[in-house]
Amino acid sequence: MEADLNRLQKESDTLTGRVDDPAVQRPLRQTLTRKPFPESLPRDEKRLLPTEPCCPECGGALSYLGEDTAEQLELMRSAFRVIRTVREKHACTKCDAIVQAPAPSRPIERGIA
Repeated sequence: MEADLNRLQKESDTLTGRVDDPAVQRPLRQTLTRKPFPESLPRDEKRLLPTEPCCPECGGALSYLGEDTAEQLELMRSAFRVIRTVREKHACTKCDAIVQAPAPSRPIERGIA
Protein backbone atom coordinates (compact mmCIF):
# COMPACT_ATOMS: atom_id res chain seq x y z
CA MET A 1 0.00 0.00 0.00
CA GLU A 2 2.88 2.39 0.85
CA ALA A 3 4.54 1.62 -2.49
CA ASP A 4 1.30 2.35 -4.36
CA LEU A 5 0.92 5.66 -2.52
CA ASN A 6 4.50 6.70 -3.41
CA ARG A 7 3.98 5.69 -7.06
CA LEU A 8 0.74 7.69 -7.27
CA GLN A 9 2.42 10.72 -5.65
CA LYS A 10 5.28 10.59 -8.21
CA GLU A 11 2.80 10.31 -11.09
CA SER A 12 0.81 13.23 -9.70
CA ASP A 13 3.95 15.36 -9.37
CA THR A 14 4.98 14.53 -12.93
CA LEU A 15 1.54 15.35 -14.36
CA THR A 16 1.21 18.63 -12.45
CA GLY A 17 4.73 19.77 -13.34
CA ARG A 18 6.14 19.67 -9.81
CA VAL A 19 9.01 17.45 -10.94
CA ASP A 20 11.60 18.87 -13.35
CA ASP A 21 11.49 17.12 -16.69
CA PRO A 22 14.94 17.19 -18.35
CA ALA A 23 13.30 17.11 -21.78
CA VAL A 24 11.58 20.45 -21.15
CA GLN A 25 13.84 23.48 -21.42
CA ARG A 26 13.40 26.08 -18.71
CA PRO A 27 13.43 29.71 -19.80
CA LEU A 28 16.59 31.60 -18.95
CA ARG A 29 16.16 33.89 -15.98
CA GLN A 30 16.25 37.51 -17.00
CA THR A 31 17.70 40.17 -14.78
CA LEU A 32 15.40 43.11 -14.26
CA THR A 33 17.02 46.43 -15.06
CA ARG A 34 15.34 49.80 -15.01
CA LYS A 35 15.19 51.45 -18.41
CA PRO A 36 16.28 55.10 -18.57
CA PHE A 37 13.63 57.76 -19.02
CA PRO A 38 13.19 59.00 -22.63
CA GLU A 39 15.53 61.85 -23.57
CA SER A 40 12.53 63.75 -24.97
CA LEU A 41 11.24 64.49 -21.45
CA PRO A 42 12.30 67.87 -20.03
CA ARG A 43 14.78 67.67 -17.17
CA ASP A 44 15.55 69.81 -14.14
CA GLU A 45 18.89 69.19 -12.49
CA LYS A 46 19.55 69.75 -8.81
CA ARG A 47 23.20 69.68 -7.80
CA LEU A 48 23.87 68.86 -4.14
CA LEU A 49 27.29 69.78 -2.74
CA PRO A 50 28.80 68.61 0.55
CA THR A 51 27.86 70.94 3.39
CA GLU A 52 31.46 71.27 4.61
CA PRO A 53 34.13 72.86 2.35
CA CYS A 54 36.78 70.76 4.13
CA CYS A 55 37.14 67.19 5.37
CA PRO A 56 35.08 66.56 8.53
CA GLU A 57 37.63 63.94 9.65
CA CYS A 58 40.86 65.92 9.54
CA GLY A 59 40.03 69.38 8.13
CA GLY A 60 41.99 68.77 4.90
CA ALA A 61 41.09 70.15 1.47
CA LEU A 62 38.58 68.24 -0.67
CA SER A 63 39.10 67.30 -4.31
CA TYR A 64 36.33 66.26 -6.75
CA LEU A 65 35.95 62.46 -6.85
CA GLY A 66 32.79 61.84 -8.88
CA GLU A 67 29.03 61.92 -8.48
CA ASP A 68 25.97 59.74 -7.94
CA THR A 69 23.01 60.49 -10.21
CA ALA A 70 19.39 59.48 -9.61
CA GLU A 71 16.37 60.34 -11.75
CA GLN A 72 12.79 60.60 -10.55
CA LEU A 73 9.71 60.98 -12.73
CA GLU A 74 7.36 63.74 -11.61
CA LEU A 75 3.90 64.64 -12.92
CA MET A 76 3.47 68.40 -13.20
CA ARG A 77 0.08 69.75 -14.34
CA SER A 78 -0.60 66.74 -16.54
CA ALA A 79 2.91 66.70 -17.96
CA PHE A 80 5.91 64.62 -17.02
CA ARG A 81 9.40 65.89 -16.37
CA VAL A 82 12.48 64.21 -14.96
CA ILE A 83 14.17 65.66 -11.90
CA ARG A 84 17.82 64.65 -11.84
CA THR A 85 19.58 64.88 -8.49
CA VAL A 86 23.37 64.87 -8.67
CA ARG A 87 25.31 64.43 -5.43
CA GLU A 88 28.97 65.30 -5.97
CA LYS A 89 31.58 63.24 -4.17
CA HIS A 90 34.76 64.82 -2.87
CA ALA A 91 37.85 63.16 -1.40
CA CYS A 92 40.15 64.64 1.20
CA THR A 93 43.65 65.27 -0.16
CA LYS A 94 45.18 64.45 3.24
CA CYS A 95 43.36 61.41 4.63
CA ASP A 96 41.44 60.13 1.53
CA ALA A 97 38.08 60.35 3.37
CA ILE A 98 35.09 60.59 1.00
CA VAL A 99 32.53 63.37 1.61
CA GLN A 100 29.12 63.58 -0.08
CA ALA A 101 25.90 65.50 0.53
CA PRO A 102 23.13 63.39 2.06
CA ALA A 103 20.46 62.07 -0.31
CA PRO A 104 17.16 63.98 -0.29
CA SER A 105 14.07 62.34 1.16
CA ARG A 106 12.01 60.35 -1.34
CA PRO A 107 8.28 59.62 -1.59
CA ILE A 108 8.98 55.87 -1.49
CA GLU A 109 11.76 54.59 0.78
CA ARG A 110 14.60 53.13 -1.36
CA GLY A 111 12.49 54.02 -4.42
CA ILE A 112 15.38 55.47 -6.42
CA ALA A 113 18.79 53.98 -7.01
